[in-house]
Amino acid sequence: MTPQPGDYGVERTRGFTAWAIRVATRSAFSHAFVVVRGGFVVEARGNGAVRRPLGDRDAIYSSDAIKLSASDQNGIVGNAEHLVGTPYSWFDIVSIGLLQYGIRPKWVRNRVQRTDRLICSQLCDLACERAGVHLFADGRLPMDVTPADLAKRAGWR
Repeated sequence: MTPQPGDYGVERTRGFTAWAIRVATRSAFSHAFVVVRGGFVVEARGNGAVRRPLGDRDAIYSSDAIKLSASDQNGIVGNAEHLVGTPYSWFDIVSIGLLQYGIRPKWVRNRVQRTDRLICSQLCDLACERAGVHLFADGRLPMDVTPADLAKRAGWR
């Protein structure tokens, strides 16, 4: 299926940073992004959230498991594009990792819920949440989402 605007995708990337993300977040995946219009995606990168060409990616897309209305799609795309320029947070990788390992002091929980700095999976979750599309209803903290969580939500087993 061709990804549509408003879908998110998750993929396995290579390199030290990808490895660190997979280890810290206990995730089989290391990157997530939101598909926007015109063959572009919005994704969190080390230098902040950017809009880049979708290109040819070996990704799992949410369109296989999550059906969106036109209003949902428009809202997610608008929210994702609004997040372009948001700084990246290496510390959120560590914080989400601590939560994954059951280490939950207040400062970690507070850090994960901030929206002024984002990692890729948080950007996807926040763009959806602000559009009224709630990806997770399992009692987790807002923004406590890994690329593997998004992959599972999209139907990956």
